[in-house]
Amino acid sequence: MDRKTLAERISPTLKGQLLALLIIAITVTGTALRIYAANRLPVDNDERVYLQTAVQYNNYIRQGRWGMLTVDDINSEHPVFYKVVYGAALLSRPHLEKLDKADFVLGMSIAKVNARPWGLTARYVSVMSGGLTTLALSMINPLAGLFFATDTLAVKYGSSIFLEALPLLANLLAAICYLRWYQGIRCQPQRENLIWLGLSACFMGGSVACKYTYAVVGIAITIHFVGSVVLKKAPARALWKLAAWGMLSVAVFFACDPYLWRHTFSRLSSTIAYHQNHSQSDEVLKYNYPFWQPLVWLSASFPHFFDNSRTSFLVRPDALIALLALAGLPRLFHRQPFYFIWLVTALAVLLLYPVKWPQYTMIAIVPLCLSAAMGTGWLFDLLKGGLVFFCEAGEKRNRMLFTAERSGNKLLKMPGDYCC
Repeated sequence: MDRKTLAERISPTLKGQLLALLIIAITVTGTALRIYAANRLPVDNDERVYLQTAVQYNNYIRQGRWGMLTVDDINSEHPVFYKVVYGAALLSRPHLEKLDKADFVLGMSIAKVNARPWGLTARYVSVMSGGLTTLALSMINPLAGLFFATDTLAVKYGSSIFLEALPLLANLLAAICYLRWYQGIRCQPQRENLIWLGLSACFMGGSVACKYTYAVVGIAITIHFVGSVVLKKAPARALWKLAAWGMLSVAVFFACDPYLWRHTFSRLSSTIAYHQNHSQSDEVLKYNYPFWQPLVWLSASFPHFFDNSRTSFLVRPDALIALLALAGLPRLFHRQPFYFIWLVTALAVLLLYPVKWPQYTMIAIVPLCLSAAMGTGWLFDLLKGGLVFFCEAGEKRNRMLFTAERSGNKLLKMPGDYCC
C-alpha cells in the first residue's frame, strides 16, 4: 500500500493556490488592522507637522507652481518626496489653503478634528504602503508577513502621517530586487539580469528621498556583497556593478528630492547640522532615553508606552515577536544572511544614534519579523523532535516490557502446563 502524507498528496497547483490564498488573507488582515488604527489613533505631534507640509505642497501642485518645491524650506530637515506624495493624495479632497493647529489638535481623536478628511486621506497613503509591505514580506515568508501585519509598531507607523511606511516598502523592494540579481550572478552568471539591480537602485534612492535613516539597507547591501566577494561567493569583477548601483541610487535620490536641486551642498550641510543639534536639543534631553531604548520599543506593544492609543490596536503580539526573533537569530544567519546583516546594521544604527524616538525602530522591523519566523520554525522543530523522542522512548519501553513479560510467563509455567 502506498503511504503518502497529506502534503505529498496535494498537487503542486493546489499548493500554490493555497499559498496564494494564505498570502492574500495575511495582506487583508494587515491592511484591515491599519485601517482600523487609522480611524482611531489620536493625532500625533509629528503628524500635524507633516500634514501642514503636505497641504503646502498640495497648494503648489494645484497652482502648477512646481518650482516652489525647490525653494520652500518647510520641514527641510527631511527629504521632500514622501511629503509630496502626501500632498498629491490631498488632490482628492477639497482645496485647503492652510492647516491651522486648531484644525488638527494634538492628542485628539482624528474622528473629532476639523481636518479629519485631509488627515484620513494622508493616513490612508501610509495604510496602502503598509499593506503592500505586508504583501511583499508574505511572499518571502508568510509567517514573517503575519508578524509584520500584526506588530503594533508596524501598524502604528503604517497608519499614521509619518515618514516611515513608504520608505520601508521601498527598502524591502530594494532588498528583494538586489537578492534576485545576486542569486542570478551566483547560480546563472551567463543569464545575469541587470534590470533587477537597476530596480533595486531606484527603490533604494526613493527610500532615502523619503527619510535619510532608510539608507541603512544600502549599507546592508554593500556589506553583504563585499563580504560575498571576500568569501568568494560572488565574483570580484561584479564590484563595479555594485558601484554603479550606488551611483544610480544617489541619482534617483536627488531626482526625488527637488529641494536639493539648488544649493545642494549648503542645504545638505544645513540638514546635517540640524540633526547634530537636534540630538542635543532640549526635546531629546528631556526624555533622556538610555542607549538601549530601541530594544525596549521593540520588546513591547505600542499601547504599553502610550496609553491613549490602547483602543487602536486589536492584537498586541510584539513581546512574542521579539522573543521569537531572538531565538531565530542563528537560523536567520545561516538561511537568510542578508536579512541578518540588515537587522544587525539597523540595530547598530539605532543603538549608536542619540535620538531614540520609537518611529526610528521601523528600519529594523522587516528583518526582525523574518527572524521571528525563523524562531518559530526552530521552536516547532524543537517540539517536534522532543515529541518524536518521547514517542520512540515510550515505544521502546513498551517493547522491553512486552519481552520481559513473555520471558517471565515462560519461567512461571509448571511442567504440567505444557501437556496437551
